[in-house]
Amino acid sequence: MYVPPTSPLARIWATWGYLQSIGDFKGSRELTARGDNYYLAFEGIRYAKPPIGYNSFRDPISFNYQGNTERKVHCMDIDSNGKVFGEEDCLCINVYTPLPYVNKSLPVLIWIDGRRFHYESVRDSVCQPARLVEKWMVVVTVNYRLGPLGFLSSEGKSNPGNYGLKDQQMAIEWVFKNIHKFGGDPKKITLGGEGGGAAHVLFHLNGALSGRISKGIALSGSRFAPWAISKIGWVKRNTRTIMVSFWSLNHLDRFRTMTSSEIVAKANKLNNHWLVYRAIWLEKILYPFIPVVDGAVIKDDPWKKVGTQGNFSLLLGIKDKEESFIDSFLKKEKKIGSLVSSIFWDDFNYELIVGKANNLISDDRYKPWQRPNSIEVLLRRSCTRTYEVLPLRTKR
Repeated sequence: MYVPPTSPLARIWATWGYLQSIGDFKGSRELTARGDNYYLAFEGIRYAKPPIGYNSFRDPISFNYQGNTERKVHCMDIDSNGKVFGEEDCLCINVYTPLPYVNKSLPVLIWIDGRRFHYESVRDSVCQPARLVEKWMVVVTVNYRLGPLGFLSSEGKSNPGNYGLKDQQMAIEWVFKNIHKFGGDPKKITLGGEGGGAAHVLFHLNGALSGRISKGIALSGSRFAPWAISKIGWVKRNTRTIMVSFWSLNHLDRFRTMTSSEIVAKANKLNNHWLVYRAIWLEKILYPFIPVVDGAVIKDDPWKKVGTQGNFSLLLGIKDKEESFIDSFLKKEKKIGSLVSSIFWDDFNYELIVGKANNLISDDRYKPWQRPNSIEVLLRRSCTRTYEVLPLRTKR
């Protein structure tokens, strides 16, 4: 029986909590953004075994657990103050479904967040379930391993990396199998993400999920962006550096005995070191642990398939002043002149469309009228165009 969301019966159901459970999953009633209805939040649903101890730095292991923690869980990361936060046992998803719950096939949005830059502050996701459920859709947000815990790699068979992407794939498989229990239609799934999450979305839609999901959303990110995928040897070199930093440990099994908080903190310390002393390459502003071509999740360099038409529809978006993070970096960088002169040409010409890049960056050498002597403004705008606009102009 369909019950309109504004009907008295719907209010009674939501107020007295008759629909707080779906099977073994317990949801909390939450107000929508407009405040005129409720939705159910099923938070902390496990989709894989905890990635700790022997299971760390390995592919996720499926976990058919019927239940949830009833709270949000965050994977371990570094906040804007350099502090470690989050938990090791974090491979969970959150499902938000509108009330009154009716057994019907609603469209589903799976959202993948992604924080790319070391100097970018932790912020709330642009994916706000309280608003989206008002449009009568089921919203799913995904936790996955970040930084060295999710993307540490020797770029070989023993430690191929991309564990964070594999986490996402397992979570998406869980949604395919179970979302009908929450009123969602597995045939009406849209996969979306922001920043690094947007690049991950495009890796999936052009990879293992090709043909299975027909709609995608990519905000402020592309798989063609310089920060989205590692150059050959880049992550391997950073992996070796962080492993040796642990009292010269050079064997992965021994490395697994380290706690996740120690690993994340050490990675952050090393990254700060690189930023201060070797910041001439803009690449060092980015997380040193990012996706690699592993022959499985990412079979080949995306640039080798430029122009190939995917079998999905895609919504692309970008915000103004994407690279405002550069301000905090410039406060720590005294040699701005040398940075500006070398930051693009030495790092990005190897794969950017040179003609377009030259034109866009040359345009930004003209001084803005608001702050005519501001190198920060020039550099920020050039970063936005180089890091965001050019990749989005490249066919997905």
